[in-house]
Order: sequence, then structure tokens, then C-alpha cells
Amino acid sequence: MHPGFAEAPPLFFGVPPTMQNAPPPAELSQIEAIARRFDVAGRDERNRSLGKAREERVFHHERAHCRFAFETGTRALSVFKDLRETEV
Repeated sequence: MHPGFAEAPPLFFGVPPTMQNAPPPAELSQIEAIARRFDVAGRDERNRSLGKAREERVFHHERAHCRFAFETGTRALSVFKDLRETEV
């Protein structure tokens, strides 16, 4: 071993310590009552359907925008082509 370098300590393999070693909070029953009233699955389903509706709305907007741009671009090209033909 080189002078000035210490050997690395071994890795810890075992049961992890608990997050806290304290009694439950006094308002635990209130927290549990709120948790029972809160519908997590329903909220997730509403968010999922809202997200799908938003994506569909954006898809239709972008498709309409692309169609408009294509139609405008082809009209502009035809006008440009007509101008070039009249100049010759």
C-alpha cells in the first residue's frame, strides 16, 4: 500500500435502518381519515383521460395546421409558377 492512502472500508450489507424511531404522530387518525376519503385511483383515471383528450386536441390542431400550410404552400407555388410562365 502507498503511504497516504487508506484502505477503503468494507461495504455494509445488512438490514437498512428505519427512517425514524419515534412514536406515530398524534394526528395519525386524522391523516388516515383523509387518506381514506382521497380516491387516488379515480384521480389517476381522470388525469389519464384528460391527458388523452389533450393529446387528441393537439394532434387535430397540428394536422389542420399542416394541411393549411400545405395548401398555402401549393397555392404560392402555383402563383409563382404562373408568374414565371408569363415572364418567358
